[in-house]
Amino acid sequence: MGAEAGIARIRRPLAQLEFLRAGVADLRRLIFASGTDGVVLAGVQLHRAIVWTAAALVASATAALAVRFLTAGAPQSVEWYNFGFLDERWLVLGYWLGVASLLLVPLWVMRTQSFWRDTATAGIGRAEPRGGLRVVIALVAYTLWLGPPWNLELLARPMEWHEIAHLGPLQALLAGKDFYLDSGTQYGPGMQILSLRYLENFGVSLLRFREFWLWTNFVGGLIVVGWMARLFPAVPLFLGLIAFRFLSPFHFFEAVDGGSYTFFFGWASCARYAGAIHAVLGLAWVLGRPSPADDSATTSAERIFLLVSGIVWGFFVQISQENLGCGIAGIGLLAAFAWLTRAAAPRRLFAIAAPFAVGTLIAVLPMLALFAGAGELHGFLRRYFEIGSYVASGYSNTPLQEGWDTPTGLLFRAVPLAAIAVFAVASFDRSLPRAQRTTTAAVAILALACFAPALLRTDPAHIIAAATPVGLLVAAGCFAMRRDAAPASRLIAVVAVLPLLACLRFADLATLAREPLARVRAVAAADQPREVVGGRVGYRYDLDAPYSVFSELPLGEFLELNRRIHQVVGDRPVEISSAIGTRGHWYFFGGLRPNMPDPEPSMTIVNSRLRVRYLAELDQLGIPCLISTGPQDVEFRIYHDQPGSREEWTLPTSEKTFYVSCLDEVSAS
Repeated sequence: MGAEAGIARIRRPLAQLEFLRAGVADLRRLIFASGTDGVVLAGVQLHRAIVWTAAALVASATAALAVRFLTAGAPQSVEWYNFGFLDERWLVLGYWLGVASLLLVPLWVMRTQSFWRDTATAGIGRAEPRGGLRVVIALVAYTLWLGPPWNLELLARPMEWHEIAHLGPLQALLAGKDFYLDSGTQYGPGMQILSLRYLENFGVSLLRFREFWLWTNFVGGLIVVGWMARLFPAVPLFLGLIAFRFLSPFHFFEAVDGGSYTFFFGWASCARYAGAIHAVLGLAWVLGRPSPADDSATTSAERIFLLVSGIVWGFFVQISQENLGCGIAGIGLLAAFAWLTRAAAPRRLFAIAAPFAVGTLIAVLPMLALFAGAGELHGFLRRYFEIGSYVASGYSNTPLQEGWDTPTGLLFRAVPLAAIAVFAVASFDRSLPRAQRTTTAAVAILALACFAPALLRTDPAHIIAAATPVGLLVAAGCFAMRRDAAPASRLIAVVAVLPLLACLRFADLATLAREPLARVRAVAAADQPREVVGGRVGYRYDLDAPYSVFSELPLGEFLELNRRIHQVVGDRPVEISSAIGTRGHWYFFGGLRPNMPDPEPSMTIVNSRLRVRYLAELDQLGIPCLISTGPQDVEFRIYHDQPGSREEWTLPTSEKTFYVSCLDEVSAS
């Protein structure tokens, strides 16, 4: 009896994997046979879909390669900062054509097939009654896990160049430059105005900016986690949360000694994608409900939900252009999926879209009216779409340099394939509930849409930021492994999810194990008194550490340099030509007021147009005071071309020599 029990224990886990063998058999019958009752589609129909899809992929690759060889190179007049020229238009075109081929062509070929088992009675799913409680529990756990207090006042970390793309434009605003139009930010106006209001209310400092950035990331995460908990039961939710913790902007979240937390305060924020995620999943949620007898009708609850969802999307569209672009791409693909699978007739799609569009307009019209009232609507639209126009013109950079053996390299290659596989399950497995199929397709679409920006900036930070929906994709793939799914679907879901989970490393598990104690220390440290260093409250700075990743100048020496410069120039308008390794950003920390907006407002895609206008204004108006470490800069030449005598100072440091000069007339005044 003991031996038989042991054999039974061995066979039990093996029996759980029986679906893998059955899934292989299902796929073999699907492709090579004429169809069985165990599969959805007849083999002959699948053969036609494969042929047409392959033809579409060949056409996509041909079009992309033609664009690559026919487009011109970078204009010689464009000045580049930090990165060289790399035209990725052909890659983006090939990506979207390939995505459309793999997602939509099979559905188009099989459009006469019945995709839904019982459209009239298909419900939201078995987990629906407990969904609300699960959302509350997940959001509370998320807040305790990754939310405040962050205790940044205990963090010994000077400003780094990742933050300067935000701080330079904010300094220009504080100096009185036009909101958004002349402040040089590459993000939406909402991000700028919210950060400015936060700093004005809580104090203009690097500490407060970092707090604001953590709040925006936290709010974006609330949306992602809330939807994950609403759509998926406990086990897929748990795995999705683990993936979201390490395959999203929270990847950069790390507990440090003393109860504080460090973060990457650059472009990595869930807020850049949360609006698109909410928009697509909100529409999918309504599409997953049973269609009414009148296809043009929506219930009052649906209309209210869609109106609010549109307002949320419109708000986040003003935070970042990614929310707009990824949202439009995701909504378009979701509408095509619903139409081709007959999940909703065109009249039903229009009925759903109408309140959502109204909500979006409610959110964006005040901002448009603000600029229209100032006669700057055209300037606002040009500024908002300026980075996108550079991309469309071929201005891109940072090719993929990550190998398969790195987490980000594997993530970059695995996400599109996993999303396409999960989409196939949602499209063709009629054994799954209608709501699950619709939202699973939406999650796969989101992963593909949010992945597209990473094609243009393929450094690890941008890849991780664009991976914000991957936690949802992992949860959707795990949920597709449910016992009542077709064996082929369970096999495909396993193959899709495993590479995504393989992006996690042992160090991530070690971090996970340390975090409970780190949270306890964070709460205990929340009321510790703040120290004063260099005349600034709130940072336990290491004065011997470098001021910036661009500079080896120690922070203590920089603070002394800052004091000496202020003794010379006081509060007079100052033009910073270049200092601390990059043009015109360091003055935010030094507290100086710039004469003009930051000359290099985008660290990702060069803004040549603003630079030309900026230099022309300097040439016309002049420069009262100049600080520079690069005599070759254009500002340096403009300053010395001005008539009149001037006072000059040379301030040597351990790394470089600062040149400081002011015109006598300005000095006398």
